Amino acid sequence: MYSNFRPFLIRYNTEKALKLCLRLSTSCIMWIESITKFIENSQYNGEIKRANAVNILLLVYNHEATMPTLGVSSYFISKWKKSFFQRGTEGLKLAAHKGSYGLLNI
Repeated sequence: MYSNFRPFLIRYNTEKALKLCLRLSTSCIMWIESITKFIENSQYNGEIKRANAVNILLLVYNHEATMPTLGVSSYFISKWKKSFFQRGTEGLKLAAHKGSYGLLNI
């Protein structure tokens, strides 16, 4: 369902992000490049959606423009932006779910 955001974001990054970042700091360029690589290499739609939320926020600078584009809440954007700035792209990855212990003892 969210895989249709991948071409949009890659195209958006190449055409507009670099132009915007020329006026910004080098750290912004590094953030956008790392998120773009993460999106290209990710196989999970949840990770792509999280990365898109952070990336579009970096480019547009407000939640109001990002929320309708991805269909997410302001809380979702803030949560993953904070995670990205604390842990980098590792913070956007899906957590490994180990499941529950079995109820039967053999």
